[in-house]
Amino acid sequence: MTNEDYRKEITMLIEDIAKMLNSDDIFEVCEMKHSARNRICNIAEYRISILREKDM
Repeated sequence: MTNEDYRKEITMLIEDIAKMLNSDDIFEVCEMKHSARNRICNIAEYRISILREKDM
């Protein structure tokens, strides 16, 4: 993942949260919840990889 990918993941996470908060469709909210969870994991993994590189 590059810095650009990292920024895109953060932007898309914010979009997922906004969709969740504005939706009245339970299925869409569940879909956005799973999408947001995956994006958080991707962002965290990228951050962990950066920190590991600094430690080496």
